[in-house]
Amino acid sequence: VNVITGVLIFTISILCYFIFSNMKSIISYTANIRYVLMPFIVGGAIAYILNFFVKFFENCFLRFEFFKKVKYKYIRMSAIIITYFIFFTFIILLLKYIIPQFYSNIKMFVDRTPIFIDMGVEKAKYMLQNVELSSEIRSFINGKLTEFATFSTTFLTDMIPWVATFATRVVSLFLNIILAIIISGYLLYDKENFSRILKNLAVFPEKANRITFKIVKRFDYTLKSYLLAKGIGAIIVGITFYIILLFMKIDYALLFAFILGFTNLIPWFGCYLGAIPIAIVLLFTSTFNTVLWF
Repeated sequence: VNVITGVLIFTISILCYFIFSNMKSIISYTANIRYVLMPFIVGGAIAYILNFFVKFFENCFLRFEFFKKVKYKYIRMSAIIITYFIFFTFIILLLKYIIPQFYSNIKMFVDRTPIFIDMGVEKAKYMLQNVELSSEIRSFINGKLTEFATFSTTFLTDMIPWVATFATRVVSLFLNIILAIIISGYLLYDKENFSRILKNLAVFPEKANRITFKIVKRFDYTLKSYLLAKGIGAIIVGITFYIILLFMKIDYALLFAFILGFTNLIPWFGCYLGAIPIAIVLLFTSTFNTVLWF
């Protein structure tokens, strides 16, 4: 027993040494595998989300007597075609109208942020003048505020090329996205067979498999319910605030509405967490009454 234990420890030690000494190669190899699998992962995610709409249209078709006589595969194909038509229409609208305006809002905000920071620092220094502090403490705070303004400006300046590089990478992934969409369509059309294959590939005992698939099914139902409810809520909040911010004539309306809609996905306090930085920005760009109305 001691010999076997010693051999196992020796083998594991060599294996650990090999892993740590070739960590860069392993990470590079893992990254290559991830790059190859990415279209399948993205395709699965797209299929999972679009399955909501495919099921909805299938149920709509089956409410009519005429479609009950039609083969189910034709109903499935029709539901998929309608779903992808809506999906591509939404993508085209995003690319043509929303994304350019969103990018313009972000660029304008990043360009003006150093000005906002300088204004905030000057206001803080002005407030400190009315507070009784020793000259050493006042000098220390003023120095730190100046350092913060310099650091923030430098950080944002360095961030702009990173944003441009990220945008370039997104464009370079266009072919992978097309492949992912094709994979998602195939998954949606033949999802029952894929589910059957996964069940047949199960390696656990039959009882454990039943429990596992029951847990997975419950998790799937809970996740879909959560995504559907929070997704609809986020869209409603985003659109509502976009309309309100346009009426209030606030700059960066689309950017702020997106932040509020996205943070609304966080339970309970999400939308309020998103509102705090926006209110701080409005303090520098608008009147105090505008902030109160917001």
